[in-house]
Amino acid sequence: MCTQQDSLPDDGWVLPHGIFGYYGGFTDNIDHLLALDGSDEDYWILCHDCVAKILTVLPLLGESLGKGQHPCETAKPCCKWAWKRLADKTLVPDELGNWREMTADDYLP
Repeated sequence: MCTQQDSLPDDGWVLPHGIFGYYGGFTDNIDHLLALDGSDEDYWILCHDCVAKILTVLPLLGESLGKGQHPCETAKPCCKWAWKRLADKTLVPDELGNWREMTADDYLP
């Protein structure tokens, strides 16, 4: 669902897939590396649910982001990377999927 922008889903990702590859990499596409100015770049646009699925199946990637990646104003957190502002506190999800106050341990090292 796009509410803040006309063409990008809320709380999603835009990934420039041309620079994901490299010589000898999974996608061996040296042509895109020669033109990293992004002039003719193609993008993958992922919704929030797809990003959450990727971070769930690749847990080290998900853990590297830390908590509090995007806002969520619902009664229960939409995912473990959400945050919510309540008065003078920032809330993040706990292990049971409920809101709790964010602590210094939630920030990335």
